[in-house]
Parts: sequence; structure tokens; C-alpha cells
Amino acid sequence: MEKGQAIACGAATFSASCWALFCMLVNVMEPDAAVLASFLLSLCLSAFTTFAYRSVRSSLKAVLASDGAIALLGTSFFWVDLPCIVGLALMGVALMIPLLVRERKSSYEKLVRLADLWTNYGGIMTVSFASERLGVSVEEAEELLRWYCKQGLAFRLVRDHTTIYYMPSVIREMPRLEALVLEAFLEKPTGLTEHELSSLTGLRAEVLKPALGGLVRRGLLAKHSDEYRLVVVSGLPEQRGRKRRRERRRRS
Repeated sequence: MEKGQAIACGAATFSASCWALFCMLVNVMEPDAAVLASFLLSLCLSAFTTFAYRSVRSSLKAVLASDGAIALLGTSFFWVDLPCIVGLALMGVALMIPLLVRERKSSYEKLVRLADLWTNYGGIMTVSFASERLGVSVEEAEELLRWYCKQGLAFRLVRDHTTIYYMPSVIREMPRLEALVLEAFLEKPTGLTEHELSSLTGLRAEVLKPALGGLVRRGLLAKHSDEYRLVVVSGLPEQRGRKRRRERRRRS
């Protein structure tokens, strides 16, 4: 729960509690005393519950629903003659329910973490890799990646039956030779040999090898036999499956 949301929850809880307590207490004390008592109790109650809701990351919707139920409970005292103790007990239950309903991690948090992934992996990303690293479903990871595309910050490509997303601004900030090598993988993300990379980039072997070594050390590329592959792609389930099949063929 963000700071602004916590303030809104505190105000809503205070208003609902103040109204409900006044409706309950006005039947057992003078109106002026009921107003003062409900105000002071609601002030303490809203401060305590807001702190608790924020600490356990309660859902904003659950808190607002709880406040609505408390306000209705107070209003019902005008038509239903309930003992004050029963009303207070029901109000306590309503205030505790949001503590059991946690909010999902905000999309903003996930977008920030995804931005770090873009930077750490050379501006190239796959849905499966983002899903694994962010700890979210494949559908949610794809939605987050598409958000960057909608903002014009990233682009979606399908190459070799593999869907990749890339962010040009990240690639442009890398050293020129490394950026040139990574851009070559946009044409064939499933893997390239040194000869293929040399053809695509126009770099001689003595210039290409140090750039490849730097990308391997930084964890952006992985070398498999005579091929170099993007780490974000080589970790995909289908790629792991192909590797296992090749290993079985070698053994047989």
C-alpha cells in the first residue's frame, strides 16, 4: 500500500468508524458526549488500523469494502435495535478482515524490476525469462513487456519461432562492439557461431572474440559447443528440451 493509498484508507476508516460509533453511542449517552467519544475513538482506531493495513500490505479494495460495511452497520442502528456491544463486535470483525486480504505487488514495482532486467541483460528479453526472474505468471510477464512496447520504449520481434522483446535505448548505451554483437542476435536469437557473427557484424575474429568474451563474463551470452546464445533465450524450456534431446542422441 502506497503512502497516498494509506492516507485515503485512514480517512475512509476514520469517517466510517466515527459515524458508526456515534450511531451506537448516541443511544447510551448524551449526543454531545457521543460526538466527542466517537471522534476520539475513531481517531485512535483509524491510526492504528491504517498502520496495520500498510504493514501487512492489505488490499485497498478490501479496506474500502470494510469501511463501507462499517458505515452501513452504523446506519442500521436507526432501524434495528441492537445492543451496543454487538455493534462493536461486528465493527471489530469488519476492521480485521482487510488484514487477511493482501494486495498483489503493484504493477509499478514489477515494471521497475523489469527495467533492471532490461539493463542487466543488454536490452533483450523473453517472456519466459521475465516470468522466471520476476516470479510472475507467463501471462503477466507478457503484459508487462507489452506495456513497454505500448510506450514506444521496446519492440517485439519473432525470429526462429522465438519471440523476443528488445529495448534500443539500452543497447545504444553499451560499448559499440558489444552492442553490435547483441544486435546480430536479433536476427537469430536461438544461437550463432563465431563465423555467423563475423558475417553479420563485419568484425574480424581477433576483434570479435574479446567482445564475445566480455558478454559471456557479464552473463549476457552463454557458449554451448560452437554456438553463442543469449542467456535470456537459452534458459527457455524449449531450448532446454532441445539440449536434452541432442545429449541423448550423442550418448546413443
